[in-house]
Amino acid sequence: MPHGTGLCRRSAELAALKELVDRAGQGRATAACVSGERGVGKTRLLSEFKFMVQLEGATILAFEPVSLGARPQSLVEMVLGHPAVHPAAGLTGVDCGRAATLEESKYRLFETVTQRLKELCASDRVGHSLVLLVDDFELFDPTSLEFLRYLVLSLGTDMTLARDAPHD
Repeated sequence: MPHGTGLCRRSAELAALKELVDRAGQGRATAACVSGERGVGKTRLLSEFKFMVQLEGATILAFEPVSLGARPQSLVEMVLGHPAVHPAAGLTGVDCGRAATLEESKYRLFETVTQRLKELCASDRVGHSLVLLVDDFELFDPTSLEFLRYLVLSLGTDMTLARDAPHD
């Protein structure tokens, strides 16, 4: 069975996601949120999207929780631990220094991760665009949502929310 079979009812959603990557390839930061009930095809849609944009030369950083029932995972830790973003990759980030409060420390960490992603985007290690793909987001810790909000706001992105409704 060829890749992509069975996704014909998702062509509008796939086209909308593809348009965002095209805009990102032109230097405009974009973000999308695909949501819906369990089992309606969100992961399948994202899998097809990932395959399509990789063929076109996009660089994908994909994150998903290890398993159900485990402690909620930190997206920030996962991004920092990714080989493309890790400090050993030659990205500098910002000085985290000593923060006055726990809240300040958290936002300095968010800024470090955001800076590293920006540096990665500007490097020759990224194709025409960088796609940060997070699946099963509800299984991540609450700080992960705060981080994504911070990232979207700090990059000045166009935010597109797409509700993934069930198709009969």
